[in-house]
Amino acid sequence: MHISVHPDYRRRGIGSELMETIIPVLRERGRKVMEGYYITEGSTGEHFTRAQGFKVVHTRVAQMLTFAEVDPGLWEVATPEGYRLVRWIGHALDDLVESYSRARDAIADAPTGDSTYVTPDWSVASIRRLEAENREQGVEWRTVVAVDERGEVTGLTEVERLPLSPDRLFQGDTAVLAAHRGHGLGLAMKADMLRWLTADNDGLDHVWTSTGTTNVHMVAVNAKLGFKTVRRSNVVSRKL
Repeated sequence: MHISVHPDYRRRGIGSELMETIIPVLRERGRKVMEGYYITEGSTGEHFTRAQGFKVVHTRVAQMLTFAEVDPGLWEVATPEGYRLVRWIGHALDDLVESYSRARDAIADAPTGDSTYVTPDWSVASIRRLEAENREQGVEWRTVVAVDERGEVTGLTEVERLPLSPDRLFQGDTAVLAAHRGHGLGLAMKADMLRWLTADNDGLDHVWTSTGTTNVHMVAVNAKLGFKTVRRSNVVSRKL
């Protein structure tokens, strides 16, 4: 659900009325909690959700890398010993897709505070469905994975490029299996992605990412690569 009121008509109770209209419908469907995402701190949306009884359950930072302002030398990061990096666009390699689907589940370890959001369980079938949807919508979905000496995917990072804004990129999941953390794989994969993107494309403007404030390791990794924090936002929740 998305609630938006034109600025000229705010503070007339329209948003509150919309909220009170939808809540009974959600209750009838058995919903017990309502959550809102990416509520910018200090914004009209924050004031509205507070007035509606929502509480902050998680805080995230939006970080942006502007290509013209960053020294590409920051992305010259060595691949940790015992691993190799593999790239693809839009279609996971057949010999890696099964272990890739298992590695994607590692994103469930990312901190989400007291939010009730549950990450999906990934499978080869669900990945193939998502790939097909992206192709239909013209989304370029780039993936870099780390593969260990056994040939298993141990980590991944993804970037989406939408057809209507090809100069703006959106960072998807970055995750490393618990047994392989602490080796610098996240930094190496994201650095490789940036080298790949800039080698293939001219005129890229920036790439966005969003990370939980308590995920201090990933926030620091992004900063090392040239990302700057540009906004803080909250996940808010209320019982129905």
